Amino acid sequence: MRILPTQIRPTSGQAYIFGLDTIRNGQEIRRIIGYVPQETSVWLDISGYENPY
Repeated sequence: MRILPTQIRPTSGQAYIFGLDTIRNGQEIRRIIGYVPQETSVWLDISGYENPY
């Protein structure tokens, strides 16, 4: 899943979003899509008051 929003490069093969190559057109892809991972977004090493969200 991290290959499609261009966070990492594919180790083999090709990936396209809306016909755009994730390697050649990464900047354009990042402008038109959003990616929200289902990981916790709260930092565990700081207090609740210090967390930005």
